[in-house]
Amino acid sequence: MHALDMIGCFGDSEPYTPLRGEFYINSKFVQHLLDEGHLRKTRRARKGALAIYFEKGVITHIGCVAKGGRIVSKWGGCGNLYKHRPREVPMMYGNRIRYHEPISGDEAVQLFEKFRGD
Repeated sequence: MHALDMIGCFGDSEPYTPLRGEFYINSKFVQHLLDEGHLRKTRRARKGALAIYFEKGVITHIGCVAKGGRIVSKWGGCGNLYKHRPREVPMMYGNRIRYHEPISGDEAVQLFEKFRGD
């Protein structure tokens, strides 16, 4: 369901997130995807896009845009998915949201293998 075949939750308490059940990634990898231009920015939220939250320029959270512009994301370590409005998140996730086109799970795995040096 999530655009990188992952559930986005980045933070000090849970820095790594499963990628297709094969790897664990963190916000450094997502930042790498942004820096290298693999995640193309969109002008508005549309179904299937990634919603990436920032606090002071640092990625804090990521979700997937669902029908009606709501965001599907995981909060904390309990594993529950929530469907919420873009600004209905804990304050620690920051007040800047950028939307990006997703990449396929296969492409994400290939890029991750290259990123970690395989």
